[in-house]
Amino acid sequence: GIPSIAEFREASASIADSLGLRSPKEPLNEVDPPFDVPAHWRWMALADLGAAQTGTTPRKNDHEAFNGDIPFIKPADILPDGINYSNESLTRYGAESGSRLAPAGSLLMVCIGTIGKCNLLDRECAFNQQINSLSPVQWVDSQYLLLAARAPYFQEAAWKKSSRTTLAILNKGKWLSIPVPLPPLAEQRRIVAKVNQLMALVDELEAQLVASRAAGEKLLAALVAELTASTQ
Repeated sequence: GIPSIAEFREASASIADSLGLRSPKEPLNEVDPPFDVPAHWRWMALADLGAAQTGTTPRKNDHEAFNGDIPFIKPADILPDGINYSNESLTRYGAESGSRLAPAGSLLMVCIGTIGKCNLLDRECAFNQQINSLSPVQWVDSQYLLLAARAPYFQEAAWKKSSRTTLAILNKGKWLSIPVPLPPLAEQRRIVAKVNQLMALVDELEAQLVASRAAGEKLLAALVAELTASTQ
């Protein structure tokens, strides 16, 4: 089964503490389920699934903060198939004094501008103020969290909750109030494995389609060449 919300909150507070963050002042209200899920699942606010933080950027004139070995992630570095870790970097001093650090397995999501763009970290990173992170508790599989964050209902909720001036902004509190449907951990892992299997099948079918199209074009070229030769 799934541990109680109190246990989730306690584990989230423990992660927040290890990252040097203040725990949320007050728990969110019960979430409003966007759709039905199996009875043994539970709808939970994103806030209860881990420790959240918003990135910051060190002062540009603090030269000791930059060009270290900790990747400094910006929205353009968050790609559909991974994260680009090689653009900019901070020193340990820069990351700890002028930015935010999230451990491997954390979800990063852009919440200013290109809202909803997200992926998982495979190493410790710092990140800027346009990005929020969520470092999940032990009962949440990171890959499942990414699937949930990319789901159409979640992306739609993120846009609906954002304020639109010249630049779309989704504040951290509203982001954390988005509900996530949570099955037990073993089931989360089965869902991730099934999705990966289906995505591999899609890639294979696309490759076959490209190959058959190329073969068709070669055949057509050969026929044209043959017809041209026979009319001369």
